Amino acid sequence: MLSNLPLDVFYLENSSITLEGIKFFGSPQSAQFGTRWAFNLERGPVAYNHWSQIPNDVDIVITHGPAHGVNDYVARGENVGDVQLYNKLCETTCKLFLCGHIHEAYGVRNDGKIHHINAATCNLQYEPINKPIVFNYGT
Repeated sequence: MLSNLPLDVFYLENSSITLEGIKFFGSPQSAQFGTRWAFNLERGPVAYNHWSQIPNDVDIVITHGPAHGVNDYVARGENVGDVQLYNKLCETTCKLFLCGHIHEAYGVRNDGKIHHINAATCNLQYEPINKPIVFNYGT
């Protein structure tokens, strides 16, 4: 927990909080992809163990990187999201998943159960051209 945050700001580092009846889980982690960035997460068993922290009764999950197969397609022609994250999301009551990281996968998708939002603000040239995505959430 960061001590210098205002009282009404919550930093979720692999943790959850319930606000106004909505349960959030947040993690800065992202599946290892290309260059070794901060908060990279080794794929496979390490990722499985990490994502097992997500509560099954969660409403909204926020991570840096995407789940596999939704808003994770890169220009070189492959899906780079985390399979273990996607599998865990499917086990939960999650209705909304928010991420960024994969700039070219910006946008909103629905996999039939979960609304996925990749809110990456930058394009591949790191220019902040993508508009903010605004949504209303109701339980």
